[in-house]
Amino acid sequence: MHYVEKPATFVSTTINCGLYLFTPGIFKFIRIAFLEHQNQLNAVIYANRHILSLYERTHPHRLAKMSIPSSSNLQMLDDPINSSLVVMNGNCQPSICGPIIIGHVFIHPTASIDRTAVIGPNVSIGERAVIQAGVRLRECIVLRDVEIRAHACCLNAVIGWNTVIGEWARVEGTPNDPNPNKQFTKLEVLPVFNVKGQLNPSITVIGSNVEIPPEVIVLNCIVLPHKELSQSARNQIIL
Repeated sequence: MHYVEKPATFVSTTINCGLYLFTPGIFKFIRIAFLEHQNQLNAVIYANRHILSLYERTHPHRLAKMSIPSSSNLQMLDDPINSSLVVMNGNCQPSICGPIIIGHVFIHPTASIDRTAVIGPNVSIGERAVIQAGVRLRECIVLRDVEIRAHACCLNAVIGWNTVIGEWARVEGTPNDPNPNKQFTKLEVLPVFNVKGQLNPSITVIGSNVEIPPEVIVLNCIVLPHKELSQSARNQIIL
């Protein structure tokens, strides 16, 4: 999709699309492609809690590591697939082993994280990301070259490449997880807007190269790339 803010020429609202039909044999090729991509996992894939759960229960390298006694309750796995660092079931103290890790967390080796930060559960931190003192991250994906400054808080959000979040800022979304207490529970995919034309609460997505000033709140918003916010925003799509 291409967005044109102030088009100089006519832009049609009609799109060109196609329909593809396959035989059941396509599933064999999908399986082959899936296995090939397992050798190219990145930070975003690791952030998926289902993939992390499967990795924790079945990965042979991890099971071999777990068979070796360790005096630390922080289990750090040196993944042979892409030499990245996966931290699982941490709950360690900052004075002992750096930032406080809660639950499943992926941290790229090139990321810089202050020892007073609290990370997790279900957090992925990408290449060269900088997490300063007192930052709280939970249920979020932080992509490469992101800078989250002191005492900022990010919950249920995706932070795009090269984004800067100011001190004491709060970026928060609304989770849309299925109800585990229902017998036939499933993930409900809500439309972007409700019948009144209002934005439905969802996770907050911050595009690349966005600057969020200190001491503001960004709640249930979608922020397009290359934007510089000047104030708090709630339930908006910021173009």
